[in-house]
Amino acid sequence: LMVAIGGFAGLRVAEVARLHWEHILWNTDYIKVLAKDSKMKKVHRKVPISPALKSWIELAVKDAREDELTGSIFKCAVSYVTDRITELCKNRLRFEYVDNGLRHTCISSWVAMGHGQHQAAFWAGNSSSTVESNYLGEITKEEGEAWHLIMPPTDK
Repeated sequence: LMVAIGGFAGLRVAEVARLHWEHILWNTDYIKVLAKDSKMKKVHRKVPISPALKSWIELAVKDAREDELTGSIFKCAVSYVTDRITELCKNRLRFEYVDNGLRHTCISSWVAMGHGQHQAAFWAGNSSSTVESNYLGEITKEEGEAWHLIMPPTDK
């Protein structure tokens, strides 16, 4: 779930680590990132939950009791979340992890898919100029769409 949130919602590792279940807005399919949990600590933002991310979240909670879905999603330190994401990417997914690389791919894919740099900047908690200088033209529309179609394994 850590990898999915970083990769499909574009959250920074520290933002992933600070998420609470109450920040998952089930009825509207958004994740609320509180200003106090964001990098600049200035602005709340809502990030859409894509169908792929929704599937990953549903997989993570499928056997959970309702009383378990309160408070911190990841009851561990930010450094543990960073280490765990790095380990999962290297050993399970078999690609080199770059700090906030999942976020970078997500933001690049949003722009490539036609959401526009202003919308991607809002979702990411960045300025439009940052998106333009760091994420514009990184990947193709097809690569971005393929990224957001990565679904969890199904039981067969």
